[in-house]
Amino acid sequence: MNICFRKKIIFIVFLFFSTPLFGMEIKNKLGVSIGYPYGSIRYGLSNKNVIEIRLAYGENIFVFGGRFYFLFYTDKRLNFYISPEIDGLTFVSRYTHGEGCILGSFSGFEYFLKNNFSINMDIGLAYITVWSREEDVIVSGSNIILNTGITFYFKLCKQR
Repeated sequence: MNICFRKKIIFIVFLFFSTPLFGMEIKNKLGVSIGYPYGSIRYGLSNKNVIEIRLAYGENIFVFGGRFYFLFYTDKRLNFYISPEIDGLTFVSRYTHGEGCILGSFSGFEYFLKNNFSINMDIGLAYITVWSREEDVIVSGSNIILNTGITFYFKLCKQR
């Protein structure tokens, strides 16, 4: 096992066990998510609404945007949600480069393994438009996207 991998494991274990424990409520909590293929920061506005800033990456593409979560069912450890998403993107290919935008709608769940740690998965339909100014070309289409990830939650301030 190389040293870099060991440091990552120690960091994850530290986050998992050292974060103060609290209830499953997400109001006033900051979440840091790592997923495939994205990273994000989310904040619980209430126990039913969450905002999120997302960054996604791939080969020669960078996507940045946000989501607003509506939690329509919550249980002790399980949240079901729907979420609109809007993103901007940049891309570089062998022949051109350009920008674009994504509008999506997702539905999924978040399951808490611990009070401060959850796994999540959602699926949705996204409408994608990309353009290249140098080629004067616009291309649009839709795609089904599956996201999976883990989230660590941190309490920011006292709840009243």
